[in-house]
Amino acid sequence: MGDDARMSKRGLLILAVVASLVWVSLRLTVFSDVGREEPEPRVASEPLAELRVVDGVVETRSGSEAFKAVRTTADVEAGVEIRTAAGALAEIEYFDGSLSRIGPHTTYKVVELDDTPGRTAIVGKIGLGETFHDVKKLTGSGSRFEIQESNAIASVRGTRFAARCLPPLPCGVAVVEGEVVVTSSGGQPVSVEAGHRVTIDDEGLLGDVTQVNPEDPWLNRNRDLDAPEAQG
Repeated sequence: MGDDARMSKRGLLILAVVASLVWVSLRLTVFSDVGREEPEPRVASEPLAELRVVDGVVETRSGSEAFKAVRTTADVEAGVEIRTAAGALAEIEYFDGSLSRIGPHTTYKVVELDDTPGRTAIVGKIGLGETFHDVKKLTGSGSRFEIQESNAIASVRGTRFAARCLPPLPCGVAVVEGEVVVTSSGGQPVSVEAGHRVTIDDEGLLGDVTQVNPEDPWLNRNRDLDAPEAQG
């Protein structure tokens, strides 16, 4: 066999080896890609409500879990209970821009959250303490914003009001702006307009609608917090 023929065969052999190595390399790369799970694309969705710690110790829990402290903010869903310590203050901002402010020594539970257009629902329940609510005007006849107390429900469609349960005093609702319909556990409703308040006793009986005390410290604190200079 001539030298040219031997060189030709040697060249073909080298090319075959190189091609084999390239194929193996490509095959391993493909197998490596197939074996690694690609991360699923993240679905961007805003929480229906967010809790913000304004001051002091604020804790949350879901169901029978132990209470855990919140440092700055936390997403809130239906079933979450919030508890504040002495001197603490927290705020919940809802999907529609409404706001609930939770005062010191207060327990408050988010009962229902639904952002379905035309029938949105924001329902909370105060255990003990004081809350303040700035409710945006609701759209849709099926939409509702309700705050439950032990023996009554306050229903609104766009207003600012406070709800409180501070034993041994009876629970009550005080309206700053707009109108609130308070319905007792016995089904007795009463309309409370701005500048007025109503109490509910342990048996679920509504008291007379009376004027708000202008020196009410909780209402005045919220007025100061909502002042333009406080908003920055």
